[in-house]
Amino acid sequence: MNVGRFELNRSCCAFGGLLTAAALILFSTPGAAAQLTQYYLPKIAAVTLKFSAVDPVRTPIDERWLLTELTAALRTQSDWQLKSTGELTSELSGLRTRLDQEQSQIVFEYVHMARSRTGYEWGQTLTIPVSYRVERGNDVITIGLWPPQMAELATRGTPGVFFLPTPKLRPIAELFDDFTALMQGASAVKLHHTFILGGAEDAGVSPATCISNFERLLGRYAYAKDEERVFDPKHDNVFLFRTARDSVALRVTAVPYRGGSEVFYEASVPFELRADGTVTGYDLPLALTQGVRQVLENRTALQLDGTLNTMHK
Repeated sequence: MNVGRFELNRSCCAFGGLLTAAALILFSTPGAAAQLTQYYLPKIAAVTLKFSAVDPVRTPIDERWLLTELTAALRTQSDWQLKSTGELTSELSGLRTRLDQEQSQIVFEYVHMARSRTGYEWGQTLTIPVSYRVERGNDVITIGLWPPQMAELATRGTPGVFFLPTPKLRPIAELFDDFTALMQGASAVKLHHTFILGGAEDAGVSPATCISNFERLLGRYAYAKDEERVFDPKHDNVFLFRTARDSVALRVTAVPYRGGSEVFYEASVPFELRADGTVTGYDLPLALTQGVRQVLENRTALQLDGTLNTMHK
């Protein structure tokens, strides 16, 4: 009886060891080379996008930032958003994009694959490389997009010794429909950005009075739960600067200066670039500068709000 039980335990241990070894092989052994198949894309016209070449204070827009943001914004227009499930082996499905500046391409990859902890991926990927060309003028950056004639489907089998099913993409026609709609809607892309606007003003009152005026006329800024905290409202004087369209965090520091104060301010200013060349938020720096001056002149809240709202009508 004891001998039989010993043999059974030894067999179970041996089987468990085989499972462990097999799992290690599964997640560490490369699979076979990918099988490649090419497909003709539907004919899609080239797209011309125009963006402002400068930010609200006339600083040139960085081209790499513009291309990176455009790459991400185009991805968000897809009906097949990238998602991931699982832990030991994660499953990825959806559209991912990447910028290839060396080849002057924005690469679109529709994927349905599994990924091991070691980073090895198997499944299917449909790759569509879109060529781009950038032309910079004084006021406008023009980006031309040229969809290719061919797309490439790569199928990579499951690694190791297990014959698990290979994740498969949706029908190619559905993916082409999504990509076509994405390219046709590219001219509606909007890129959002922020920058720190700073300045200094003199005031004829004490630093404490300056801060008191900002608190009375503007009120303190309260960050939303998931909002990026550009300034620290616990240790700094951060006020709510508001116009008819925007709410901005404004940090103010006042120090004694020539019998009065010198007031330094910083604000995180948002603006938007649209692919048709139009912009929003470009009037905000002037409104903010004038608003700071009005607070230091100790205008009433009603006068201040009325002036700001008039500027944005």
